Amino acid sequence: MAKSVPKNAGTVIDKAIGENRRSEYLLYLISCTIVSIGGFTLIWGALRNEGLVALAGGISSGLLFPAFKAAIEIRRQNVAIRLLEELLNRAENGTQAADAIQQAFQSVFVRADREK
Repeated sequence: MAKSVPKNAGTVIDKAIGENRRSEYLLYLISCTIVSIGGFTLIWGALRNEGLVALAGGISSGLLFPAFKAAIEIRRQNVAIRLLEELLNRAENGTQAADAIQQAFQSVFVRADREK
């Protein structure tokens, strides 16, 4: 049995944002976990005068930045998708809607690929 296809752009966009939201929250959870473990290891290594352990804790805490960068990118894409919904609602015909989608994907998703 085939899945039912959403009828309007708003439903499709809400579904896409919902899917991105899970990834965003997962990245925040991973980031907090890494920082917590890294901070604990850093303090524990410093208190026990074990420089290598403290260094490992500092390095793991430094892994926070790539995870936050990914979460920020997901947030940016969510906002772009939400703005695309407004453009699609204002489109008077299929050609204008297609142009809006093409411009949005080129400015948001193609640019994101080039920055990586």
